[in-house]
Amino acid sequence: MVLDPVSAVGLAGSVVQFVSFTTGLLSKGNEIYHSADGAVIENLELEMITRNLAGLLSQLSTPLKDDPSEDSSTDSATEMDSLRLKDLSDSCGSAARDLLDTLEDIKLKGSHRKWRSLRQALRTSWSNEKIDGLVRRISRYREELSFNLILAISRNSIRTSIALRSLEEQLQKSRDFQSQGTQQLKRDIISAIHNCKPNTNNEEEVTMVSSMLTDMAARERKIILEQQLLHSLSYHRMRDRRQQILEHHEATLDWLFDKKGSKRWPGAEFDDWLTKGHGLYWISGKAGSGKSTLMKFLSCDQKTRKALSFWAQGSELVIASFFFWNPGIAMQKSQLGLLQSLMYEIICQHPELIPTLLPIRWRSYIFYGGDPHPWTLPELCEAFDLLHNQATITDKFCFFIDGLDEFDGKHSDIMKIVLAMTNSPNMKICVSSRPWNIFKDVFSEFPKLFLQDLNRQDIEEYVDRELFKDKHFERLRERDQDTALQLVSEIVENSSGVFLWVFLVVQNLLEGLSNADRIDALYARLRELPTDLESFFMYMLKDTTGLYLNQATQLFQLALESPEPLSLLTLSYFDEVDPEYPFTAEVRTLEQREVDARCEDIKRKLQSRCKGLLEVRRATVAENKNRPWLKSPAEFDGVAEVHFLHRTVRDFLSTPTVKYRLVAIDSETFNAHTTLLRAFVTQIKGIGRLKTRQALKYQFRSLVYRAIYHASCVEKTTGLSQRRLLNELDRVASLFSTSLFSSSEISHWSDDGGFADHPNGALSSTPFLAFAIKCGLKLYVKETLDLDSTLLSNHSGRPLLLYVFSARGGKRLMWDHVWWNNYVLEMPDLGILRVLLERGANPNKYHNEGTVWQHFLHAVHYRALLANKRHVDSEHDSEVANSWADATALFISHGADPDARDFAFTSLFDEYHQGEPVAAIIKMAFLKHLAEPLESLLQQQRNRRGKYGQEQRLIQPIQNARIEHH
Repeated sequence: MVLDPVSAVGLAGSVVQFVSFTTGLLSKGNEIYHSADGAVIENLELEMITRNLAGLLSQLSTPLKDDPSEDSSTDSATEMDSLRLKDLSDSCGSAARDLLDTLEDIKLKGSHRKWRSLRQALRTSWSNEKIDGLVRRISRYREELSFNLILAISRNSIRTSIALRSLEEQLQKSRDFQSQGTQQLKRDIISAIHNCKPNTNNEEEVTMVSSMLTDMAARERKIILEQQLLHSLSYHRMRDRRQQILEHHEATLDWLFDKKGSKRWPGAEFDDWLTKGHGLYWISGKAGSGKSTLMKFLSCDQKTRKALSFWAQGSELVIASFFFWNPGIAMQKSQLGLLQSLMYEIICQHPELIPTLLPIRWRSYIFYGGDPHPWTLPELCEAFDLLHNQATITDKFCFFIDGLDEFDGKHSDIMKIVLAMTNSPNMKICVSSRPWNIFKDVFSEFPKLFLQDLNRQDIEEYVDRELFKDKHFERLRERDQDTALQLVSEIVENSSGVFLWVFLVVQNLLEGLSNADRIDALYARLRELPTDLESFFMYMLKDTTGLYLNQATQLFQLALESPEPLSLLTLSYFDEVDPEYPFTAEVRTLEQREVDARCEDIKRKLQSRCKGLLEVRRATVAENKNRPWLKSPAEFDGVAEVHFLHRTVRDFLSTPTVKYRLVAIDSETFNAHTTLLRAFVTQIKGIGRLKTRQALKYQFRSLVYRAIYHASCVEKTTGLSQRRLLNELDRVASLFSTSLFSSSEISHWSDDGGFADHPNGALSSTPFLAFAIKCGLKLYVKETLDLDSTLLSNHSGRPLLLYVFSARGGKRLMWDHVWWNNYVLEMPDLGILRVLLERGANPNKYHNEGTVWQHFLHAVHYRALLANKRHVDSEHDSEVANSWADATALFISHGADPDARDFAFTSLFDEYHQGEPVAAIIKMAFLKHLAEPLESLLQQQRNRRGKYGQEQRLIQPIQNARIEHH
């Protein structure tokens, strides 16, 4: 067994990483931050430390495989060198396992509230001598490492030379600049070792190699952490909108940069802004005029970068973009999505800015290898403040932000953020929107262009190319060229600069040409077509009647009510005749031919019923990089998505008049959310064609959450529980999860890390009911408890009440549906809380070092601290405070102990907080008008109780001991 030089350096790097990580962990005694969700997600930071150490252990314990190409005559000395390095790795592994076992033991005990640093925590299980012994042990590894590595590699110069050549080839093939830097450092290390004498005792050379090894380990760890932080900034569908925008047509948009010898060509003002302007530039245009296409062109075209380089004057140039999309998920139309996406692109281009812009989060990554807290708007706003206020940052930044009118909120809020970014001389922003008054009032003083006034030439180019390439139109033009050209001119004149209208007109005329229409018939078609988009959409549907019209309205409603685009396969279940199909369908993997047949059928129905207003978009090459589970192009139709032709179509269908017509046409029994819930339950029964287990988990989780979303919507819109369908979902998910998870991994599918906020924690004895509580399914919970009252009285494990206010606070789902936004200031579900308390749930039930009521008080206390530390929008803060005050009142009025205390804890901001009594927490957390009624309610509860109950007498000594300890 001989270790080649590259592997030896890699092993050395792992050892050094372990030594550095463990020494820092034990000797510095860094304080463990308390989780930001408010007290119920125990040991999150300890979990991260343990996971980080386990990762290092896996690197140390990777087996050293025999090289099949190795000559059997390898000398015994070289083999002994490899064995010594292997022994060094095993020794580090043994030390790692000792520490890892202890960390796991502490984590399982859930005792981290009793100590303030990891060193203190270890003293609960180890003696001081054992800790100091481990520190000395791992410190010796670094001393032994360098000499053994020099000896092992320098003895075999031939293998080293081969390794160097191999490393050169790897460097040439590498696409990752940072990886190249690390590989280069590895090569330098091997070269340095190669130049040492085999039996050197030169302390200077040994020190140099040791220093290089440490540098390599630190650099590799830094790169890994940077990539992890970058990944945390990304979110589901972050790039989708940009990729879905059609590319500009050939020969269009040239007017922006084509000077044509004129001093003031149409794009002259914009070119001036790019090369020497500052602040903001506003691109305005009517709906459908092509603003998004233009913004995509500008953000990607090299001419833009070239012009901005003049402005940068030698400084590093960073270009980032964001495309608001109102029909999309929450992150595609929110302030958080905007800032998180821009920060992702900034960090992606310049990761060295992380410590400057995100110092607190980076500190967490350095100490613990990660940060479990979701990104928040205040945190990102602070990062952008640092970006344009830090004198040390000399880079130039240009942002392209499309579709401000598609922001889902107060447009004044998004304009404040945009304008704040323009205060720095190193930052400029190009924005686009419809010409609404709110934008005119604010942006009128900035340089601007109105797209519908400048795109006449582009429209003419498009019409010419699309019509003249049709052989039927070419024949008509040969007969009467003047009339044919006049037809093109009339289209351009009637367009009013709206590209979408032109596209629809051209499609209509091409249909006439395929039917052998003469030029006069084409004129008749053109003059019959409405000149505004909404009337045009209605015109497109005028021939749809009877069954087709009924199905068209259903398809439109399904597309409108889904927070994300629906796949062809999902939509194919919309018109199943048998109402029992979600229950009678087999649980088996659909064959490819079945998927193909379903997708082909629904594509034809979409075309014949919806007349092009809904269209199928197959995933682009870029999008499919995010779908590694696809085995072949034959599977693309299964994930091909159905989109509105344009946002204006969605706006048209969403207008009250049109929406009323759709509902009136449709049958009374049709409900879009119920239909989609049934479709997703059925679709879960057929998954299993994907090639990796991870891909199956991803698809499984996505379908489950989309089903739950629509179940929640059915409850809200109809007032009816979907208990039967949801129980079928639980049954099918349980069957499916057996092929994904072993019984040792999870005990119920909802305990999977993609669903559970407490993986490996103490589960509820009714896991799906707990999951329904987390998801806000109040009517399901109510009906289930009313049918079986013993579910509460006989309940064991984690109390159901805990899921009401803590379940969603600390985890962001990777697909981030609009309904599942997890912020640290999330409000408790008052409806479900009332259902549980009214049916006998006990707020004083003991669980995990305290009662449910104490956990709730801790959540109130911690969220109040966050609200005080972070600048939260006052209106939102008021809504949050009212909700928590109402929840507090519900707990007190249902028997919560009025004399309980919060836990002592160290906050995210390194502040230590002694356990506070209820009255103090209420006074600190709520304004006077909310606090006074709660204080009065507390006193009434004290008067009713008179004295502590038996359960409190048992708990109080534990609580007092905890207070004395701190």
